[in-house]
Amino acid sequence: MFCYCCESIPEVTVEVHSSPVLNEDGLAVSEPPSQGAFTVSLELEDLKPRLLGVALDSTEEKNLMIVGIFDGIIKKFNEKFPRQGVKQFDKITAVNGKRGSANEMRRMMVSAIADETLDLLQLTIRRPTEIQVQLERPGTLGLQVNYTDLLGGVLISKIVPDGLVDRWNADPKNPLVSVGDRIIALNGEDLKGDDLLERLKNDPELILSVLHY
Repeated sequence: MFCYCCESIPEVTVEVHSSPVLNEDGLAVSEPPSQGAFTVSLELEDLKPRLLGVALDSTEEKNLMIVGIFDGIIKKFNEKFPRQGVKQFDKITAVNGKRGSANEMRRMMVSAIADETLDLLQLTIRRPTEIQVQLERPGTLGLQVNYTDLLGGVLISKIVPDGLVDRWNADPKNPLVSVGDRIIALNGEDLKGDDLLERLKNDPELILSVLHY
């Protein structure tokens, strides 16, 4: 079952300041968690013009996924702190401590970057881990997904009971697939929306590469 519509692990917060990363207890660690939530403090004062330098996917209503990084604030931060850097497929979940819809957070970032009285921009990030999901027909996949042909993969918006993915999740030995995760490849091939969707409907054996948040 598919729907063509536009639409965990415990959250651990760490904060990246001018050098160390701090975990939720305020202790310095060498880098953000491999999966989970953390906050980066991005220095603004030295950049003219001020550009965030990212391509953002707002398919998901309450998060912005980073799909590309270019010249700008985030690239400069990554060059300065490579072990603490922001990555492709990280999701922005809050701006300066405030949550909102994807469009609201986009506006908050634009406003903060334009405000020359601000020296820092804080972004709360959720980082995924990639899991492999192996499924075999007969049976329906049992997913509703959102996507755009401009970006890779499809966003999982609903898991339908008794589909192949729901049965995969029922086995406690398997890594969990959740709403908000993104399928980025099928059987080792990176595919975009329509092409990926067609293969998901028809391939008899499916190895899904899933970004789990």
